[in-house]
Amino acid sequence: ERGESMEPYLAGSGASEGTEPGEEKVVKSNDTPSKESQKRSAAIERRRRKRDRLTEAISSLLDDFSMVSFMPLDITDEESIDVVLMTVDHCVQFGEDSEVRGADL
Repeated sequence: ERGESMEPYLAGSGASEGTEPGEEKVVKSNDTPSKESQKRSAAIERRRRKRDRLTEAISSLLDDFSMVSFMPLDITDEESIDVVLMTVDHCVQFGEDSEVRGADL
């Protein structure tokens, strides 16, 4: 349902606690983070910011140059499948280097 919080799904995953997936949160028994833990957290934050900037740059590039488009596909309609296959073939230039045959013209 829209507006539903993702918190129940993230519980225990570490994602809601500011850590990367697969990384453990390191806290000493007195709940004061060590210098090593602070350095690790700072490195993770720098890596996250870099990843966010890269994602934004790639998204902007794709959007600015219309490098992504969507086509309808109805798997029960053979013509729809043919149109999608022709578009993919054109995009990857499949058969461009093939020899020209008289029967294909």
